[in-house]
Amino acid sequence: MNMTSGLKLNKTFIILSKLNNSLKLVLFFAGLSLLSACSLFSQDMNNGRGNIPVQFIPLLPVPSELQQKVWLEKFTFSLESYGNNSSNTELAKNVRDYAKQSMLLQTEFSNDGINIAAMSFDGIALAQASWQTNAQTVKSELTVAKNFDAKQVLHDLQIVHWPISTIAPALVKGFSVDERVMLDGSDGSKIKIRRFHHLGEVIITIRYQVENIIFEQLSAGYRLTITRLRDSKLKTALKP
Repeated sequence: MNMTSGLKLNKTFIILSKLNNSLKLVLFFAGLSLLSACSLFSQDMNNGRGNIPVQFIPLLPVPSELQQKVWLEKFTFSLESYGNNSSNTELAKNVRDYAKQSMLLQTEFSNDGINIAAMSFDGIALAQASWQTNAQTVKSELTVAKNFDAKQVLHDLQIVHWPISTIAPALVKGFSVDERVMLDGSDGSKIKIRRFHHLGEVIITIRYQVENIIFEQLSAGYRLTITRLRDSKLKTALKP
């Protein structure tokens, strides 16, 4: 190999390295944007949209059927309809660029509590938190996204996955929940739909489809598509 070829290869390697680093930054900030967007919507629901509480159940113990599991899921955030009200114009402008952002969330369920870790698709840690059963305090072990609300994430995780028989009695006053099975219009398969109401108005709809769970926050106008990538057993540490 001559010197000219060597210089060309070296230059190519440098360019590829820069592109790779740029891609990592894009993925990193995309994940932060998703976390921040959800936080902005939650804040807005408490500031002028009827003062609907965004947390309407206390954190509840992990059901026995979910204990000792580890999930890796893809969360894709999309803006459904937001900013129709003129008072929301500024917030809509702030979050519009966050539409169609994705991140990974690893969740560990045990009989003692839950650990969550949010990361980019490149494996860059965005936020990490833990919660102990029968406590309402959530410990954030790592928070890169300053607006990341770990308790809100755990709350939404529970209203999606905990049995309705556990959730219903724990709802705060003014909230109710119902669940039904209906046919999917696209392929005729049966899907479960869970709906949360505030003072009789539907605020959240959750559709449990074959490959995805669709979480629609109707009050704030956004959607989360949750795709399970891996479901495995939690490896417990051996006691000395």
